[in-house]
Amino acid sequence: MAIFQKSVLKKHIDFVLEYKAKEAFNKFREVYNAEQIEVIKNMREEEYQDGFLRDIFVTTLNYWLKPTANFNLVREQRNETNAGKADGAVVKNNQIIAVIELKSTATIDLRDAVKQAFAYKHSHSACKYVIVSNFEKLQFFVDDTTEKEEFNLFEMALGNEDEVYERFVRFFLILNKESLLSDLPSKLKQETFFHEQSITEELYQKYSDFKNKIYEQLLAANPNYDKLLIYRKTQKLLDRLLFIFFAEDKALIPPNTIGKIISDWHRLNELRRPEPLYNLFREFFSYLNTGGEIPGFGEIPAYNGGLFSTDEVLDNPNLVIADGLLLNNAPVFSAYDFASEVDVNILGHIFEHSISEFEEISAQLKGEEVEQIATKRKKDGIFYTPKYITKYIINSTLGLLCEEKKQELQLVNLEIDQSYFTTSKKLNKQGENLLSNLQNYKTWLFGLKIIDPACGSGAFLNQALEFLIDEHKQLNSLFEKLHKKNEFTEIDKQVLEKNIFGVDINEESVEIAKLSLWLRTAQKGRKLSDLTKNIRCGNSLINDKSIAGETAFDWNTEFAQIMNSGGFDVVVGNPPYITFALGSKQKQNIDTVNYLKEIYPNSSVYKVSSYLIFIEKGLSIMRKNGVISYIIPNTYHTNYYYSAFRKNLIDNFHVFSLLDVRYKVFADAEMGYTSIPTIRKQIPGKTTLMSRINNEEEFKQIKYFEINQKFFNEFPDTKFLFEKEVMEIWFKSIKSCITLGNPGHFIFYNGTKTGNNEKYIIETNNNQYCKPVIRGKDFYKYKQAECKRYIVFNKEELWSNVNEAHFIVPEKLLIRRTSDHLVVTYDNRQLYVIDTVHLMYCHSGAYSLHYILALLNSKLFQLLYNLIVPEEGKAFAEVKIVNLKKLPIKPINTEAQSIFTNLATEMLLLNEKLQTEKKNFIKSAEEEFGLQKITNKLESFNEYGYDAFKQELTKQNIKISLGQKNNEWREYFEKSKLAVNELHNKIQATDNEINKIVYVLYELNDGEIETVENFAKTLV
Repeated sequence: MAIFQKSVLKKHIDFVLEYKAKEAFNKFREVYNAEQIEVIKNMREEEYQDGFLRDIFVTTLNYWLKPTANFNLVREQRNETNAGKADGAVVKNNQIIAVIELKSTATIDLRDAVKQAFAYKHSHSACKYVIVSNFEKLQFFVDDTTEKEEFNLFEMALGNEDEVYERFVRFFLILNKESLLSDLPSKLKQETFFHEQSITEELYQKYSDFKNKIYEQLLAANPNYDKLLIYRKTQKLLDRLLFIFFAEDKALIPPNTIGKIISDWHRLNELRRPEPLYNLFREFFSYLNTGGEIPGFGEIPAYNGGLFSTDEVLDNPNLVIADGLLLNNAPVFSAYDFASEVDVNILGHIFEHSISEFEEISAQLKGEEVEQIATKRKKDGIFYTPKYITKYIINSTLGLLCEEKKQELQLVNLEIDQSYFTTSKKLNKQGENLLSNLQNYKTWLFGLKIIDPACGSGAFLNQALEFLIDEHKQLNSLFEKLHKKNEFTEIDKQVLEKNIFGVDINEESVEIAKLSLWLRTAQKGRKLSDLTKNIRCGNSLINDKSIAGETAFDWNTEFAQIMNSGGFDVVVGNPPYITFALGSKQKQNIDTVNYLKEIYPNSSVYKVSSYLIFIEKGLSIMRKNGVISYIIPNTYHTNYYYSAFRKNLIDNFHVFSLLDVRYKVFADAEMGYTSIPTIRKQIPGKTTLMSRINNEEEFKQIKYFEINQKFFNEFPDTKFLFEKEVMEIWFKSIKSCITLGNPGHFIFYNGTKTGNNEKYIIETNNNQYCKPVIRGKDFYKYKQAECKRYIVFNKEELWSNVNEAHFIVPEKLLIRRTSDHLVVTYDNRQLYVIDTVHLMYCHSGAYSLHYILALLNSKLFQLLYNLIVPEEGKAFAEVKIVNLKKLPIKPINTEAQSIFTNLATEMLLLNEKLQTEKKNFIKSAEEEFGLQKITNKLESFNEYGYDAFKQELTKQNIKISLGQKNNEWREYFEKSKLAVNELHNKIQATDNEINKIVYVLYELNDGEIETVENFAKTLV
């Protein structure tokens, strides 16, 4: 697909540019003449690189090649970040803004050259543009490979001037020196984006209004039809009209067809032979179905693939549609240029909006509450997938299979030169072998089966179609190089019918997907492909009419031939994101959930999310060695409840790659981050490619790292983690360790659940059952728990966890439960705790609790805990015993533990002194001034000056007059502040010392320590 809208380019082609382009065109055809081209065809890459830069960039596009003064074009420019070098580059202000990669005409497929060129681009910080050429074709990219502009230089040089000049003007506008140096292509790309966005919004609003008017009018004029049926036929009528708008601008039918139909209607009225305008449209639909000659129009080809076949409603002579409705609206759409201004991608956005709108109206007509379904975009997760995402997924699946097949057939990095021919220009043995391999590859391509099981408007199917058509074009060029005529014709039609398949639960989605594919492949005089057997309506997940009704879908029946042959080769898509267990229709959802749990046991877990089930379904309908890739929410990466799902993938399939996309891909979606897994149906692979992507710019330059797939089983709950350094820290930390859950050493217990804290947690010790009790908020890291409450410990009345033996052990650790990180302290006072606190002790005597305390409060263990349960920053975060038990403990001897024990003891003593010093100061202030409230600022008095302390007292109407009392309090304040801050510094220094010896104990290197330290900063 082209980067720039034609209408955007037209605005930049003025008289001056036309004059310059004409002059450049003449120069171009002088240097790129027929004789020169024949010579170029036989030249090696390095032989003509300099000549190409001079002929195209200097002579034609007006660049100045080094060593010319003020040069802006250089040869063989070395990369900034590595030893590689591009064949050429455009320079501005001593910075590379465009790289040029050149190949000879023997290189037909330029995709590897494009990858190479982008590798060069990424090493130049100011580079936006990539130019790749094999001397015949020239490809131009802006920022990324999503879209490109391609020019055939030989055709522009040798073709009829009237036919090729417009293409040359486009070429000159985009690539001439002034354009590139002024950054015009980047501006054109931005203009195109905003233009398409504007056109989409504008056109969709008109489209939606027109659809609503048709529906309302049809409903009023045809009361004998069901409302839902009328709404569906409204959509089909719009589909028919859209095809005509598109076809008249693409020369598939006579231009201005809409205008001619309306003119004929006016003429009939003038002749006093009035007829409903819709009758003329209906007659034209019939001609599009069967083909034929229409007086005044000429020959109309038969385009029907089902769209224009006789419809019991739309083609009923008794159907009434007001003349004014068509008269006032059809010309509005016809006025748009569907050849240049409204391409199939814009229509894709409109179609997706339309599907969403249909779902809402359909629900209303069925009597469902609209607020229950909201809109389909929220309820069913239908979001139009951006082009760069669909392209990545198709390249990662279909592209992967094609690359493997080409490797197998030795069709990679082909350069077809004279070594494939005899002296008489016939194919030699090497050439015949290549020809055979090319034919085998083409046959293999036509045998591929690609499915999107929730196809929506067909974005992924269109991308797959585009990929395969391009693959066949590359093949055809190779056949031509071997002087062999390709026996396959109508490639796009064959690809569509043989390779492309889709399913969707909505009839309207199915029809719109068909229309989008027809619009992409329609050719003048050629019947549209019959996609009835390719794009089907049904519930991809449910094959039970008692659950899904008429949408129940049996894959083995609907795609019998494919399934009997092993299944699909590629499964792709953006499946809906439905959480079945949270639905409003409880009875229906219970039945659905039970069915899904039975049929899809690996994925129907937790709240039963549809996107996971679509992965299991996709794997089940895929042949051996096939590949699946979706864009889905990333919640399955680390969620504890999805651990079995992850383990099933790791143990039974090859997780080829995983992307963690940490930015908002879908602008109109109320959802979190996304994931793009690519999974092979084959034995688990050795490695998985991993990448975390933080913005769209990073997506253009994905940086992967590799991990051995089996290592995922070493992570807590088989989590999918994406920080390589953190993963390495985990592997190193668990080496030669026991877990904190080892029952031979450690016991955990959660505090008492009272069932009624207001009743059983009291402030005074007023009866025989009262025991000093600690809550989660009563202690901090290394700080002695402050006992501010009592628990009425009547076992008969309390709810649970009343085994006193755990509370009265000689020593224990207290761990705050309501937290997103570890907060641990020590207790040897036999304090009781409630359920906001976990306790832990060592019953074997092999481990000092002070050693364990030092580990749990260290920065390393904060990171390890976060890997186990990423609760940081989450509302209602909870530290669970099951997760604490997974932490790795180094089994060292008592002497080695003593270093940690001494430092942890020191931390406890220092914190106790700190608490005492602060309490004494606050108590003195209370006694002296009668404070009504101890504010946070008073509590942290050591962080402020004396004047700030006085200001805080003033808020409680307390003033310290100048004089001896003021001086005494200033002296006391400064003394207390100094003491507190000195203790703070000692605590920090001791804590740092503990962290250092923990790093040594777990053998972390400097880089890993830096990773831990950076993580710790996020907790402050």
